[in-house]
Amino acid sequence: MNSLSCIFNVSKKFIKEVFSQRNDLSKKELWAKPKRKGTISQKGSFCLYGKSGFGLNEVIGIAAGIIIAVVIVIPGLQVFAANVLAQLTNWWNNMAADIFN
Repeated sequence: MNSLSCIFNVSKKFIKEVFSQRNDLSKKELWAKPKRKGTISQKGSFCLYGKSGFGLNEVIGIAAGIIIAVVIVIPGLQVFAANVLAQLTNWWNNMAADIFN
């Protein structure tokens, strides 16, 4: 018997054993909803329950992000942009004075 047929026979026996054990389970156990989200059911498939819509926590998180952006980030960017423009204007005036004089 070559190794390939040996592997085939072992896998065939394993599959028969798994299906015989699965048939021993009651339908209630086999199709039972997992106790928490994202768990592996007894059937072996990954179940994703919880098809609820957008929650209050997501809305609060988005609102907090927008408030932080308005209060902290945008004024900081305005100051940064004003500084960059002032430095570029200063640099251009110095370069123009050196080149054209």
